[in-house]
Amino acid sequence: MAIETFGFIDDLNAANPTATDNVSEGDDHLRGLKTTLKNTFPNVTGAITATETELNYVDGVTSNIQTQLANINTDLVNDTTPQLGGSLDLNGNAITGTGAIPSANLTGALPAISGAALTGVQPFPSGTKMVFAQAAAPTGWTQDITNNDKALRVVSGAGGGIGGTHGLSSPPSTSHTHTGPSHTHSTPSHSHTHTLSAGAHTLTTAQMPSHTHTYYGNAGVGSYLGEGYATDRGTTKTTSSTGGGGSHSHTLAGSITSGGSGTSGADGTGATSSAGPTAFAPQYVDVIVCSKD
Repeated sequence: MAIETFGFIDDLNAANPTATDNVSEGDDHLRGLKTTLKNTFPNVTGAITATETELNYVDGVTSNIQTQLANINTDLVNDTTPQLGGSLDLNGNAITGTGAIPSANLTGALPAISGAALTGVQPFPSGTKMVFAQAAAPTGWTQDITNNDKALRVVSGAGGGIGGTHGLSSPPSTSHTHTGPSHTHSTPSHSHTHTLSAGAHTLTTAQMPSHTHTYYGNAGVGSYLGEGYATDRGTTKTTSSTGGGGSHSHTLAGSITSGGSGTSGADGTGATSSAGPTAFAPQYVDVIVCSKD
């Protein structure tokens, strides 16, 4: 009978032994199978538990898997422009493809890592400006001292502009003075005319000033003159005083009119003052503007 050369599995002939082969050659076939298995799996010293499906995962592999993994690690370390979401190459220069890591590849919780040793990571481009409510610029930032003692104004248009006339801590005084201009008051020249007449009035004795009357007495005549009684002849006599010296009034009748033209004037200057508050102290929060290095 024909006995094939036993080396590896691909050397085995499935048609051997034939039905007409000598029984005495059976031991040759058994030893040949053992030799083939040991040559094919020289490093297997225990049971292989992988299924045919798991073993088929290496189908198509043409080089050492560990070497390939090491080359991929080298690519990630040496690549200066890595891109996510694409395929990895093995030349150590670039990772091809663009986009994001597929969500299907990010199952479970991501491991926590420290960013202290990260280099080349730039979440903010150089020159980015932000506001920080702290005493000094954080690491990697430089304080911008272009503006000082100014409030922050939020605008809906383009930012970065400046405006205003005074700082928050030095507002202008509101004290002020009102000054009146020199001026003239003019009134028309005028005159008054009237047509008035006093009414007649008869004085009563009470309204007359106090007074006396004198008289001359004739001999042989006895009579009352005024309030005195003459008893002497050929003499001058005086009556007793009469009249109260009281006041009296007259009624007026007529009208008064005015007319004419002209001016009269007065001029002058003057000033009044008014003092307002000089303090301006709005509530505020100190912030600094820093520029990314």
